Amino acid sequence: MGYLRRCLLPAVLATGLLGAGCSVKTTVEATSSTPANVADFYVTVTGLAFHPSATARASDAGWVQVTLTQPMTVDLVDPGRARPTLVAAANMPGGTYRQMRLVMAGRDDALASSATALGLTYNAQATYTDALGATYTVPVEFAVPSPSLSVATNLVLAPGSGALTSSGTTNQPTEVTLDTWFDALRHLHFVSYGTQRAGLYSAPVAAYDATTVGGIKGTVSLATLAAGVRTGAQGIVATAEQLAADGSRQVALGSATVQPDGSFLIYPLPAGSASTQYDVVIHGPGIEPIVMRAVPVVAGVPSTATIVSSAALVPVVAPTYQVNTGSISTSAAGVVTTAGSSSNYTLPAAADVDFYQTLWFSSAPYLIDSAALNPFTRQFDADWVLSAGDVQVGSYNAGGAIAFTSRSPVQGQGGYLLASRAPLRDPGLLDTRIVAPLRGQTLTVLPSPPLTASGSTRGILPVTLSQATAGRYDTGLLVVSRGGVIVDTVDLTAAFAAAGPGGRFTVGVIGLPVGTPSAPYLAAQYDIVARVWSSRAPATTLTFASLSTTLDLSSQVPTGVVLALP
Repeated sequence: MGYLRRCLLPAVLATGLLGAGCSVKTTVEATSSTPANVADFYVTVTGLAFHPSATARASDAGWVQVTLTQPMTVDLVDPGRARPTLVAAANMPGGTYRQMRLVMAGRDDALASSATALGLTYNAQATYTDALGATYTVPVEFAVPSPSLSVATNLVLAPGSGALTSSGTTNQPTEVTLDTWFDALRHLHFVSYGTQRAGLYSAPVAAYDATTVGGIKGTVSLATLAAGVRTGAQGIVATAEQLAADGSRQVALGSATVQPDGSFLIYPLPAGSASTQYDVVIHGPGIEPIVMRAVPVVAGVPSTATIVSSAALVPVVAPTYQVNTGSISTSAAGVVTTAGSSSNYTLPAAADVDFYQTLWFSSAPYLIDSAALNPFTRQFDADWVLSAGDVQVGSYNAGGAIAFTSRSPVQGQGGYLLASRAPLRDPGLLDTRIVAPLRGQTLTVLPSPPLTASGSTRGILPVTLSQATAGRYDTGLLVVSRGGVIVDTVDLTAAFAAAGPGGRFTVGVIGLPVGTPSAPYLAAQYDIVARVWSSRAPATTLTFASLSTTLDLSSQVPTGVVLALP
């Protein structure tokens, strides 16, 4: 695969970089987790960029850029972790890099030749089956129309000594392979606008040096489970967990869908040392959660992943109940409330809701399941199904069969502690408890909001929108994102209605993480996009209007911006 590489000027290389030569061959591969009801999830990459600062903006100086002469389109539905290549052996300057950006082709960009060769209609598209069994192929959108996904990394590219040898030549470059991980399992959503459908991907992408990661694999017996349980959007999932740094709870480091043949492979997982261990939780609708403790992981390719058990894991069928957030409404000013309440809705549009249970051997609750809000609807994509049974627990047995003990969690059968997470916020407190409702009822859940991230404060960003043509649009969303990840949204439908045909109005983005002059918060760099359409003709009027520059709120109180709709 061809590429055009541009090295930074020496004056820039002197800041935070280890070497001044273009000397490390770097290959970038794609890995992902995807829902069971998604048959294909294609993305098209046109280039990459690396920077020594984790908070650098796309417009900042100091980026090392790799631009592909031919875009690369890959299918992220990759259960066997074949790891399709995005960039092959690009020469990179040696250095320490804290951020990578994947430059993607958007839905409205000209169709790339690599996408055409695969018979695609869009540069990014997905094929999925909905709850009624109907199959759709749809374009996939990102937070901004021309996406550039920020990838947090801690990559050291060391080009050997860089010294001249006795023959006057330099040492040979080292070779590094990066595994990028797209968390599509919970963060690939499907949305409707009028009669149209689309996908939405909004989740951080991770990147790891392939020599520092390993995996965990196993098999689950699915014979006793209904087909809808195995193949639905929620699916049966394996999650690798470790104790949080503060000791308060177990947190997920990686997840994978259990495939139709019962196999699963969680990869990549950081394997910092020979003693790295994870607890693995098998969870999903209609089964008692299975917890396997102290599963070791060593660095290696997927084929060398640790096998959790020589015998297939046999899930126990469990009673269930359903949960979701309440009916959400947004006022003309952008104030969000939930059904039956006059109080502001406290969860950011891009939040995850985590369901925990405390088990009898540990005071730190285990993450049993997790559901993401759809950033466009502020609800789960469908009612989430929770187990109301016991929990099976066993310890890793050197790859042999595991003996399990089945007992009720401390919260009781069907009892959970809830916490929330969201981009640019700290995890919320485990202070919301739910119990199973009466049979047949869907329980409304509303955990405490995520905590304000250290170093940030909560601000209100006023955004004024105006239409060039009166009455052209009457529906839409305001999307606030950072590095391709949605931070919050505002439904504009009520604001359009209140403004009338003139169409000029102001909404507030409430609770946005910002900094102050005395306490800067460097992560507060936002892209602002309005996604608008006419409900009379959504297929032909869907339009994206973007603020021309990234909005820097790292050290100032938001004073408002104006966004003109064409």
